[in-house]
Amino acid sequence: MLRGELDERDLRVLKALRGRALTISGLARDLGVSKSVAWRRVRKLVALGLVRRSDVEGRTYVTLTKSGEEALKEGG
Repeated sequence: MLRGELDERDLRVLKALRGRALTISGLARDLGVSKSVAWRRVRKLVALGLVRRSDVEGRTYVTLTKSGEEALKEGG
């Protein structure tokens, strides 16, 4: 489906979000990247409909969408 649009780093983000919601800071920490790198990946994945952003009490959380879960099954 999205195979050509996702690279290994995108799949790492999706895997990190499997079964949980993370803040951008938490995601960056889990991936070992800066917050700006994590944001760029999240923006791309939101645009593709694979990740959802939610703002709760001043924090931004990201979670997988159903499409994100399906992409994980297909790609890794």
